[in-house]
Amino acid sequence: MTRKFLFFVLVVAVAARLQAQAPVKGAKDLFYDPAAGTVTSVTPTPAAPSKGLVPKSSVHRTSPVKLDGSGRRPINPALNRERQGGPMGLSYWIELQGPQGGPGSQVANGRVFRSGERIRLHFRTNVEGNIALIQLGSSGTSQVLFPNPGLKLTDSRLPADEDRILPSENSWLRFDNNPGVERLIVMFARLPADLDRFAKGSTLGTQETGSLVQTVQRVKGSKDLLVETDSQTAGEVGTYAVNVVGQPVVLEIVLEHR
Repeated sequence: MTRKFLFFVLVVAVAARLQAQAPVKGAKDLFYDPAAGTVTSVTPTPAAPSKGLVPKSSVHRTSPVKLDGSGRRPINPALNRERQGGPMGLSYWIELQGPQGGPGSQVANGRVFRSGERIRLHFRTNVEGNIALIQLGSSGTSQVLFPNPGLKLTDSRLPADEDRILPSENSWLRFDNNPGVERLIVMFARLPADLDRFAKGSTLGTQETGSLVQTVQRVKGSKDLLVETDSQTAGEVGTYAVNVVGQPVVLEIVLEHR
């Protein structure tokens, strides 16, 4: 091996490590290469005006909206693996089920949903961890939608740099006939035990729910949490959140239902 080649390998290795250790300037920077272009994806359907999310298994299987394509490139997974112990990032986007089980549409939080529509959530992380999804009820209590042992949905692990659909690839959340605002709490942590600090069991009483809401508000106001939402860039529609000091990511998803 020549001396010139050895020097080149050393420079590349050092550059990769420096990039991995560089501070995160924006939430999306942890997931996409800002120097590249834009990927192509399914165009969101026109906004349509809808309360209650009901976990429901669908008889129609739809293909997940494909995010891969030419243009803006995801961050090299090897660099994110170097960040173990560093920033923790969680991104998500909403897939709206197509008519009669057709291809889904990629939509952002700002869309207004109507009764009968079904959605599922796509999550992606920069490091391996575990996730929980909780629905806040109007009475002050809350329900754990995921993981859900009753529906045999117990694997809370999220591999790094992979698209994970929740509640599952074959299950959807359906808007019932009671319009209102749906509030979902998402928690992402390195270990399942870290999630137990926030919520434990399938249902949470008013005191536990109040404590959870306080935690969400505290985390939302923290300077360590960066949140960025893209509602226009094809293939990158969604919300991106990064805890720059590596603590659990706690987010609230608000869905308007008419």
